[in-house]
This record gives sequence, structure tokens and C-alpha cells, in this order.
Amino acid sequence: MGKYCRADFEPKKCLMESTMRVFCLQHVPFEGPGTIRDIFLEAGFEFNLCPLYQGQDLPHWRDVEFLVVMGGPMSVHDEHRYPWLKLEKRLIGDCLSQNIPVLGICLGAQLIADVCGAKVEAMGFREIGWYPVFPVEEDIQRHLNGEQLIPRKGLTTLHWHGEMFEIPDDGVRFACSECCPNQAFWLPSNAMGLQFHLEMRPEDVARILEGAGEELREAGPWIASVDSIRAGAERYLRQNTRIMRRLIRFMLKKSIFSQDSSSLV
Repeated sequence: MGKYCRADFEPKKCLMESTMRVFCLQHVPFEGPGTIRDIFLEAGFEFNLCPLYQGQDLPHWRDVEFLVVMGGPMSVHDEHRYPWLKLEKRLIGDCLSQNIPVLGICLGAQLIADVCGAKVEAMGFREIGWYPVFPVEEDIQRHLNGEQLIPRKGLTTLHWHGEMFEIPDDGVRFACSECCPNQAFWLPSNAMGLQFHLEMRPEDVARILEGAGEELREAGPWIASVDSIRAGAERYLRQNTRIMRRLIRFMLKKSIFSQDSSSLV
């Protein structure tokens, strides 16, 4: 890998001698990287988008220095409908085995869990809307040295899922919610899975409402209205972006610390 930012970098101020190659796997046109892409580009990283729904080939793991896996309406169990899922899981597994950072969002988090042998199954209802998640303080103190990835008072963010992952055997659960106990995990191989969507800008919310809005017609206690989902995009954007940047910084620090100190600038 090339030379990266200092461990205490700020993405907008980061200067690097060579760019880090980020690959982002996108499953459907209405669930893109949003602010994740913005954060990496602001930091000067090379950001490569792979729209799998267009037949884009997956990269080889040797070309990947940070992997982002986005969400989508399909299940991790739908390999018969989406043959590329099997190849995608293989790429995720290769990156995990090489300690290449992997960030999974919603379906992406479920794919990481599935690759690690954890169960992914239907919850019996959908969680769609802006709802709070809370830190799991005991696990954070025990396994993450008190690193506060989620604010102690909680964080309101966008949810859009009907399945849930179990935490992989060596994973650390660091976020939960009232209706879904497993909202986020981190793996020592430097992978992170988020069941929720911190990356959504107002235009991204508009796209997912257009692409998957029919799911809001279902009855359920955790299905919000179109108006409340649209309004939340502006209301929570700033805090969600700040936490997304914090999580990416955390993963990059872990990646940097695994390199020889001479690789830092």
C-alpha cells in the first residue's frame, strides 16, 4: 500500500504522497455511496464505483486498499437470482483474510456477516424511517478501548431493512436500537458493518423513496411516512455525516497502524 495520512488526519486537510484505492460495490441505482464518496474524495483518495447491477466486473482483491459494500433490496441468500453475489462474497472474504478494510452498509453489512459464518435472517417486519441507535457501552469499553463510535446519547439515522445479521464470532457489537439489537459491528480484521444508512443526503433519500417507496405501503409499527423520511434527510444530515467521517477515520487509523511507521507522512 501507498503512504497515507497521519493517524489523526482530518479528511478535508489530508495530504498524501500517494492515493489509497477505494472500491465501492453498488447493487442498485438508488442506493449509492452518498457522503461516503464525498468523504473519501475530500481526503484525496481514488474512489472507484462498481455498479454491479450494470454487469460491472468485480475488482481483484490485490487492487483494493479499502472496500465499501453498499445496500440493496436483495438478500444475502439470493445467489440463485444474482449470480454475482457469490463472487462478491469471495471478494469480501479475500479482503478480510488480507486485513483490507471493508465497510458494509445495510446489505453490505449482512454480506460481511454471512461471509464470516454469522446468521442473516428476516426480522418478521421492516424497519424503515429515521430512528435512533445507541452505543453498546459494555462491548465498547471491553473491546474498543472506549472508542466512542456512536454518541453516548444516541444517533438518529435512516433505516431501511427487513433482515438482520447476527454478530460474527470475533465481532464487537457497538450499536443497537429498540427494535433491532444488532445494528453495527466491528471485526479485528478491520471490517465494519452498519445496518443503518449514515451516508444518505437529501438527493439519496429522494432516490431510495423513488426506487423502493412501495415498501412503505406495508403495515408495520416501524414503517414511517414518506413525508417524515423526506424531512429527516435535511434535519439529520450534518450529524450523520460527522459520524460517518468518524467511523471511516477509525478504520483508516486501524489500517495505518498495521503499516510500518515509515509509510506515514
